[in-house]
Amino acid sequence: MAEVFLSYCREDQAVARHFAEGLEREGFSVWWDQELNAGEAFDQVTERALDEARAVMVLWSRKSVESRWVRAEATQASLKNNLVPVMIQPCRRPIMFELTQTAELLDWNGDLSDPRWRSLIDGLRRMSSRTATAPTAPAAAEPPIADEVFRRPAVAVLPFANMSGEPEQEYFVDGITQDIVSALSYWRWFPVIARNSTLAYKKETVDVMEIGRRLGARYLLDGSVRKAGGRVRIAAHLVDASNGHQIWSQRYDRDLTDIFEIQDEITSNIVASLEPELQRAEQQRALRKRPQDLGAWDCCHRALAHQWKFERAEYAEAIRFARRAIELDPGSSYARSMLAICLYEWTMAGWADDPMQAFREVFEAASAAVALDDGNWLGHFMKGMGYLWTQRAYDLGIEENRRAVKLNPSAPGAYHGLACLLSFSGSWAEAITPLHKLLRLDPQYRFAGSALADIALAHLLLRDFDSARENAEKAIQAQPWFVRSYQRLACCLGHMGKADEARDVVARLLQRQPDFSLAYVDATYPFKHAADRDFFLDGLRRAGLPMQSG
Repeated sequence: MAEVFLSYCREDQAVARHFAEGLEREGFSVWWDQELNAGEAFDQVTERALDEARAVMVLWSRKSVESRWVRAEATQASLKNNLVPVMIQPCRRPIMFELTQTAELLDWNGDLSDPRWRSLIDGLRRMSSRTATAPTAPAAAEPPIADEVFRRPAVAVLPFANMSGEPEQEYFVDGITQDIVSALSYWRWFPVIARNSTLAYKKETVDVMEIGRRLGARYLLDGSVRKAGGRVRIAAHLVDASNGHQIWSQRYDRDLTDIFEIQDEITSNIVASLEPELQRAEQQRALRKRPQDLGAWDCCHRALAHQWKFERAEYAEAIRFARRAIELDPGSSYARSMLAICLYEWTMAGWADDPMQAFREVFEAASAAVALDDGNWLGHFMKGMGYLWTQRAYDLGIEENRRAVKLNPSAPGAYHGLACLLSFSGSWAEAITPLHKLLRLDPQYRFAGSALADIALAHLLLRDFDSARENAEKAIQAQPWFVRSYQRLACCLGHMGKADEARDVVARLLQRQPDFSLAYVDATYPFKHAADRDFFLDGLRRAGLPMQSG
């Protein structure tokens, strides 16, 4: 077994040779396609080497970002957490790898003393050592997480139809289908049927209920791609295979400028829109069941159904159902992450009697979720938030949230968590990027008001009051119940010297949150830098809030 699998495109072969030789001089065994012997099947040998490697080094260049092989190899490595990305040319990486830390060796000439090379090798040795010593389960034993996952309803992505009448467009249509399968798998809540099982239905016309029965899938996603001139139209439909009812559909029209960029964008948008629809469908199933018939999965979706209503009494019910799910299935990582997110949002809404105790329980539930399933992106997201509010451990929190983004690049919430950590650590300008990204990823994001309020806070601390005001007002319009939007708008107007407008916003805030106090700010605004806290409090006082402890 080679320690390092080298992924690159054919046009970069000369550079790849430099890397292969350098790695071998450092003592690593390297597999790249020069290792193929005559008569060997390319795809089988490559897949075996990729699966067995301890680390997968991907060389990103203007050509490799367009290579289906390189993108697929990078995706598999990311899922296995052994990806080592290296930038060898300035280029825009595929969207799911944009926030992955990448080594830059743009002009490396094979010098082993180059500090950039030394840093890369140090990281590679740590990864190789970690994977070499990682415990492996006995072959006959199924990991506990598999039992939990396969008790859940499955989703099958059927091959999209090429409606263009151009056979040469099949690669684009197949690419869309494969990317959706890969991106949907990142969510982990629903098992996704492997693509080789759905390919049989590419040319065959079969009733959707029959397909669902054959594949063992409760939900089917199908669609079509139509290209005409310089435009492309992609349609997607989600069907409940138990009754044949369509429960979601969407159409995307785009100009064909950069075909791979469009493919990434459409894939991300479809998956970000699809996951809430699947959750809603499961919520409706759970609501139709009698209380005595509810299992852990059902209780999680009853919790989600209450959580979506954004009311205090509903959140109390959501928390109750999440706790019940854990009682029914103590080994469920999903149930524990569901409890963490419900408690977190309950506390952020200002409903917890003891915010710090609630945050501690968020951290405990999230830590348990991650211990049960290290691939649970929501668990990592919530654990990062727990680090922030219970320990003010900013670097650990950022690390957890970068892990969440890496595990699920299609999850808007993962970007929101990362932005929150970056903000309170003082990286206000950097935090704005993932916030805008999540709103592009999911224009119907259920916490759009919160994201806009966080953009407002970032602009506020950057002293860009006009942008802060604009985004805070948009946040209030999007979700009038979210009290933190009023807090930030009041602060902004206070600093702008607009006393009358500030008093009006303060009145609206206190109507919704009469117990707003300095203690609340200190519990839920964990500024790393005292100067940021002082600036925020000063704006609130200027707006007319006394900010006394209580």
